[in-house]
Amino acid sequence: MMLAAGVAHADMTPASTPSLELGAGEYEVVDMATLDAQRARQGVTNIQLGQIHSRIDLTNNQVVNSSTGRNLVAPGAFDNARGISTIIQNSGNNVAIQESMIVNITINP
Repeated sequence: MMLAAGVAHADMTPASTPSLELGAGEYEVVDMATLDAQRARQGVTNIQLGQIHSRIDLTNNQVVNSSTGRNLVAPGAFDNARGISTIIQNSGNNVAIQESMIVNITINP
């Protein structure tokens, strides 16, 4: 919409009905009064609700003649990673691992 508004404003003449071709179709240009009414995005409220309830019980665990390993993350393991990357490692015995994640993304103009 902003691209169309910028082009329409630059090319708009009083005697013409502005339009803009983008890709496969023709689109009507948004008039300046409509754009003026959309500025500042008044009344936008962000509400974030997130809860994680995790519980684990470990009882009566036994380890006999056990060994633990090594945890290694190779150099470059996260090269070209996109988004949110997590890693969980464990080299012990009788370990319970719980992972929880809440991601809140707010984009403000």
